Amino acid sequence: LLPEWSPPAPGGSSRPFAGFGAVFRAGFPGPRETYLVHHQGEVSREHYDADQGGIEFWGKGRPVCRDWGYRGVMSAALHNRVGLGRSGSVRAVVSEPAADHLVGVQGAWTRHVMMGRDTDPLGPNYIVLRDRIDGDEGADWRLWCLTRAAGMAEPIPGGGILERPLPRDRLPATVSVDRDVIRFTGAHDVDLDVWLAAPGIDPVARALFEHGAVLTVGGTIGGGWSGWDDDRLDQIGIRVAQPPGTPLLTVLYPRLRDTEVPVTFTSLAEGRGVRIEGPWGTDHVFLADEPLVYEQGPIRFRGTVGLIQRRGAAVKL
Repeated sequence: LLPEWSPPAPGGSSRPFAGFGAVFRAGFPGPRETYLVHHQGEVSREHYDADQGGIEFWGKGRPVCRDWGYRGVMSAALHNRVGLGRSGSVRAVVSEPAADHLVGVQGAWTRHVMMGRDTDPLGPNYIVLRDRIDGDEGADWRLWCLTRAAGMAEPIPGGGILERPLPRDRLPATVSVDRDVIRFTGAHDVDLDVWLAAPGIDPVARALFEHGAVLTVGGTIGGGWSGWDDDRLDQIGIRVAQPPGTPLLTVLYPRLRDTEVPVTFTSLAEGRGVRIEGPWGTDHVFLADEPLVYEQGPIRFRGTVGLIQRRGAAVKL
């Protein structure tokens, strides 16, 4: 390479990847990018891992919800997804300046994913999920969160995978339950607030916790691979038994540990929307499968999917 060559930054907009899923981004290029990858489609369908419909999420430049490194056959229980179906497809992806949205379908399970995007990489950049199960059988909803590893040094058994329940009275100090929000102290300088709501049930009250750890192949700076057991990833998982016909709405909200105060969440439109309020303003997010009508004060919404951002006197749709 010529030493004077200064290549331009690669394109970094949110976009679908045919057959694989989609990538959503906010704040690219930069060290505080918020990033989500959603995998669902025929590409890599036969690589044994049951990760279809799952996500990996980085908030403000730091990993907060990881997918696991490769360790042979790994079940749906070790991915950020609902435990239904082996494979599915992304039916629609839409990107606007303030938001990205997709719909993925996998048998009886439908997942909406929205990224709310601010012009400031350190502002309110977050993910909203809405998971619905049709039919007569429910399934487990899971999310694995990367937190400080204090107190999580248990040896991993043969096979390289550890998965054990964590009673609430034995949760590490890096995990706390605050009414309808589960808060994780991140492994770096970004923490994660997970808000859950569902009509007719209290998903946080029924949530179970798990400690997962996986030994995986480690990469080297030169692009090679190390031994099978040279890399280890520990995470705390949330598991909610989701009944059929009861959509589960989730917000994944990353916060800078030392400078951002927690925001507030309010369920709207019978579990088809959420109001997020912070010092920066108010966002109204709507994710529905059928058209809805919402009117509250100056906020009026008619449709299925939308984001209304209020920043002072300015309003953005």
